[in-house]
Amino acid sequence: MMTETRTITAALGRRCAETLVRAIPEPEFTETWHPHSHGKVIDATALAVESLGIKVKEKNYSLIGGGLKMFGLWQVEEKDGKYNCIGFRNSMDKSMSIGFISILTVIVCTNQITHGNYFQLRRHTSKLDVDQLSLLAANAISKVAADFSVTNAWHEDLKEVELGHERIEQLTIQAMRIGVLLPTKFNEFDTLLFGSKDESPSYGQTLYGFHGALTQIIREQSYGKNVWMNQRITTFVNEIRTSH
Repeated sequence: MMTETRTITAALGRRCAETLVRAIPEPEFTETWHPHSHGKVIDATALAVESLGIKVKEKNYSLIGGGLKMFGLWQVEEKDGKYNCIGFRNSMDKSMSIGFISILTVIVCTNQITHGNYFQLRRHTSKLDVDQLSLLAANAISKVAADFSVTNAWHEDLKEVELGHERIEQLTIQAMRIGVLLPTKFNEFDTLLFGSKDESPSYGQTLYGFHGALTQIIREQSYGKNVWMNQRITTFVNEIRTSH
């Protein structure tokens, strides 16, 4: 799995209908800044997806910053409780570049755990015309599609790493020491892996389960902190995976 891991969640502002997202007006161009409307980014993404024969099952959007920042999340494939998504973002206030992301979302006990890898970040420079935007989307979506299999394989590999109770206890202490698990979240984390008097465990005692419990614990954090924590968790899990 790529080392640069990002997360994107539906908590980024309220979910919006596509008609509302498209209705946000495009600012005027300048000599050095060439913003594109959210609608143009959606259209470029749709064209790229269609050209690869990818079927979109569900589309979700959110707006923040008075509608000037847009996040899109398209579900394209589902299997065994996991589904692959294509995420993309756009801004019309110079706050962030256009970006595309491959996302694997796992549903565990109604909780949504989402993470993925960014591809193709591009600022709104004067050379970014509609043709360049379409090319950007096409290149990004092709990389996103290829990453789906890589990400799924990474998760399947984690399932093969058996940890056991004693090893999980050691790794839990290490996780708290390096800051990827807060001591205040220990009881919740322990219940996810081992269950309690009233609850069955949500995960098995594999590296996949350990990773799932860690990422579920951070699901309610802010977007920025979630991104940072998910990067650290992925690095930590990869180190464990390599040592086995």
